[in-house]
Amino acid sequence: MPINKLVWFTDTNSKSETWFSPLSNSRGTKFAECISAHNLFVINEDCSPTFCSSQGSSYIDITAVGMDLLEVVSCWHLPAYDSLSDLKAIDLILL
Repeated sequence: MPINKLVWFTDTNSKSETWFSPLSNSRGTKFAECISAHNLFVINEDCSPTFCSSQGSSYIDITAVGMDLLEVVSCWHLPAYDSLSDLKAIDLILL
């Protein structure tokens, strides 16, 4: 599959302002550079953390897409239902 048609959901365990984390770390900087180098685009929206536990919360899960899919992304959001995990479910709608 060509990378320009890729949809990538990943638990990065890294922090970057690119995906709306209030803090960045070195792993996040390197991961953001990797995404950019491969012409991918983070489509996370500025909403609540994607990981929540009794120890805290963070924005470590991202969704990236290739250039050909940017125009068909209709909605990215974290649904209100419980995912039965510390990681929140991510809903993505493509037209």
